Order: sequence, then structure tokens, then C-alpha cells
Amino acid sequence: ALQKKGRGCCPSMVDPCMFIWDDCILLVYVDDVLIVGKSKEAIESFISSLKTGTEAFEFTEQGSISRYLGVAVVRSQDPKCKSFELHQPYLINKIVEHIGLTVDVKWQENLIQLPYLHEDLDGPQCKQSWYYRSSVGMLSDLQVLSTTADRGIVYKPDPSLGIQCFVDADFAGSWSKADADNPENAMLHIGFVIMYAGCPVLWQSKLQTKIVLSTAEAEYFALSSAMCEVIPFMKLLEELSK
Repeated sequence: ALQKKGRGCCPSMVDPCMFIWDDCILLVYVDDVLIVGKSKEAIESFISSLKTGTEAFEFTEQGSISRYLGVAVVRSQDPKCKSFELHQPYLINKIVEHIGLTVDVKWQENLIQLPYLHEDLDGPQCKQSWYYRSSVGMLSDLQVLSTTADRGIVYKPDPSLGIQCFVDADFAGSWSKADADNPENAMLHIGFVIMYAGCPVLWQSKLQTKIVLSTAEAEYFALSSAMCEVIPFMKLLEELSK
């Protein structure tokens, strides 16, 4: 319906969930649509085309964006400061419900600096069936979010800055002498963050299935993985600039 003749939305070649229409950008996720435009008039014109078109769409307008897909958007109250903050106040409750903990659990500080956890081969068998990987990942998030539930990422766009990418790699950082024969302990861990206008737009921290043989190879592999995201992002910006 968005590409219908007369409406003329152009789908992005990079992101199939993004459409471009005159001075508007549409982000579609199932039945949730976020419309960003250069002016309020442009947005209202597109909404009007949906209402008065042959499809006669019925939908709910929620006004200026304050929440999208569980992410809360808080704009700065200072008219001179064009900044906004993204945070997820609903994520904590979801994690607590999934794991069965309480938010007032006492957490050890600097969890990120602790050594990697390894399989306890001599430990007792589990008495319950649960999703270990997802639960441990959620616990890591909860450790941070429980103390900063009302805060998030503050975006202050700086037009003078373009694309920036910061990359790092951890060569065999999870290796353990106690379990030295396990190849999983020598796997590479990479991380990167892609910035635009001084704002983080894409980031990743992931344990790879590849075993590299040197720190140099680890850095090159991490850089290559980051570029697989940087290049499509550059093409996406080219689409938006047309």
C-alpha cells in the first residue's frame, strides 16, 4: 500500500522496513509506523493520503513520538538544546518476571571487570530447566538498569561530525587454564560502536565462533565485522540525502 501509484513511497535498498516519501521517512515494524518529516505539514499530508485513499486505512495517531517499541523518548525541556534521551523503563520488569528476581537485589559493582564464567564440569546437576544464556544476558542488563532505571542514552547531534566507528577485539580473553582443552575458551570476542553526528546509532558486543591465532588477526577480524555494518549505513545515508 505504501508503494501504491499516487502515494509513491520508495523502499530503501538497505533496510526493507524503511520507506521514503517526499520529505518524510517511514519506519515500519509489523503494524507500528513511525513517521519522521522535515515539517509537520509534510507528515500531515502523508497521513491524510492514508485516510482518504482507496484503502481507507483505520489507525490510531499517537502524536509526537514519546514511545516506540518499548523505548521511551524524552526530549530536552530547554528549547536551545536540541537533545533527547532514549531509555527502556519497561525492560526491567520484563527481566525480573523472566528470571524471578526482585529489583532490590544487591549487585556487586564493576560486574564488567569480573572474569568470564566457565562451565562447572564437577558441579551438581541442575534441578530446574531454564534458558541459561538468555537469563545470564538479562542479568547483566539488569545489573546496570536496576540502578539507572530512569536514565538512558542522551543524544546531542553535532552536525559537524560525520560517521565514526570504534572497534576493539579480545583475543582469547575467556581462556581458562582449568579448562584449557575446550576450544570455546579461545574464541574471539569483538565489539564496535558506529556513531553519526556524535550519536551512537549501532553497536555490538559478541562472542564469535572463530578462533584466531594472533592479536593482529583478531583486530582485523573485528574491523571487518564492523565494516559489514558501516558500508550499508553509508549507503542508507546516501538514500536519505537524495
